[in-house]
Order: sequence, then structure tokens, then C-alpha cells
Amino acid sequence: MDKSVSWGNYPKHSCELKYFDSTKVNSNFKKNTIAFGNGRSYGDSCISDVLVDFKKYNHFLALDVTLGVLRLQSGVLLENIIALIIPKGWFLKVNP
Repeated sequence: MDKSVSWGNYPKHSCELKYFDSTKVNSNFKKNTIAFGNGRSYGDSCISDVLVDFKKYNHFLALDVTLGVLRLQSGVLLENIIALIIPKGWFLKVNP
């Protein structure tokens, strides 16, 4: 795959895109393998030989509104987190 993997469209980098499979957690990935999110980084954070896509792991697992603790999978988007927690009186301490 030869594409830009960030919003800045620079740099372009050839890489292999794999999809995470929870049934094969112990897969042997190459040394230069990193997790790939939604592709919204502005810099070069996704420059690697192999990217592993986690977007389909996008489910909320639990929310404790008393403590403000949210458990979720790695593919949940920030916009979905905010849409869930604001009506419940919560907001994130750090936002991009």
C-alpha cells in the first residue's frame, strides 16, 4: 500500500496494512509494526513498514457515570466518546 496515512498528506510511505484479528493475538508481526487508528494524525506518526488497523474494534464496554470511568475498545472515535459522555455530565480532561 502506498498512501498518505495522515491528514497532512505527507509524507507518502509504502507499507503493508493488516487488520487486527483478536483470535490471532499472538501473531508474529514484524519489528516495525505499529497500530493504526483512524488516519487523522497531522504528522508522521504512522510511518512504518507494517500498520495494523484496529477500526473495527469500536465498541463501548462499560461506563461508570459515578466515577467517570469509561472502558472501550481501541477503535472508538473521539467524536463518539464525546457524544456519549457530554449528556451524562462528563467531558475529557485532554482534547486535541
